[in-house]
Order: sequence, then C-alpha cells, then structure tokens
Amino acid sequence: MNALLSGCPNLETLDLCFYAEDSGGIIRVPPSLKWLKIIINNSDAGASLEIDVPVLEYLCIANITITDANNLQNVVEASVDVFPSSAASAFTFLKLLGALTGIKHLVLSCSTTKRDSRSGRPPPRYATGLLSAI
Repeated sequence: MNALLSGCPNLETLDLCFYAEDSGGIIRVPPSLKWLKIIINNSDAGASLEIDVPVLEYLCIANITITDANNLQNVVEASVDVFPSSAASAFTFLKLLGALTGIKHLVLSCSTTKRDSRSGRPPPRYATGLLSAI
C-alpha cells in the first residue's frame, strides 16, 4: 500500500476501506492530502497509521492504531475511532488530539474514549468543548 501511495505525491483525496492484513503494517499517507478517510474492516487485526499532512482539512479514521501524528493544524473536521490499547498508544492518541489545533468539529467514538479513559487521563482541557461522542 505504501508503494502505491508514495507514487501519488499530488494526491488530495484518499478514501480507503480494506482488511488490515492487506496494509503491510504501518500506512504512511502523502503530505498533499486534503481529505483522508481510512476504515479497516477487521478491527481485531493490527494496522497502524502515520499522519504528517500539513494541508489536511478532513480526517476520518476507524479501527486503526495511530503510531504518529504531526502537522494537522488545518484539520477542521475529524471523526476518530482508534485503538489506544497501551500507555504508549494512548500517548500517541493524545498527541493526535494535540495536533488538531484548528479543529472545529470532532467526533470520537465511544470505544475510543473508553479505551483512553483506561489510561486514567481525561481528554486535553482545550478539547473538551469540542468533543461529541457517537
């Protein structure tokens, strides 16, 4: 998948839905994206995502683990259903929330917030007024 995505340096819209074992591990998306949607069909399998996309405006991710998140200041709308299953991945999830500095509308799934609450940390204070749960 990464070989395909690296061959599309000017890609602005990406809508992926696939089985995790087809991903080849960590998914790295092109920095030119403005619209990103990734849905993993088999949520019990491990797939992870690295996001460093300074022009991204819309983000929708489901059934995936975030390994790194940077340069998301232009995202104004996001829907997130991720798996912060350990302390390290919970930290990365909080890093994702912290990177969404320009967010206007954020939807977190109940499964995401339940998993994050296991770490004992509440959502960042700046984000609490922005959250809605599904």
